[in-house]
Amino acid sequence: MEVAYEEYTWENFKRKFLAKYFPKTARERYGEEFLKLQQGGLNVEA
Repeated sequence: MEVAYEEYTWENFKRKFLAKYFPKTARERYGEEFLKLQQGGLNVEA
């Protein structure tokens, strides 16, 4: 029996990690929320 192994690069790890623990919809929502952050009268600029 031959086992196929996927090349485990940083990009593969990052893609799988984000897909499992931080899906695209959450990244988009939190990204938009981050861009609208305010502290008192101060804005956060990207």
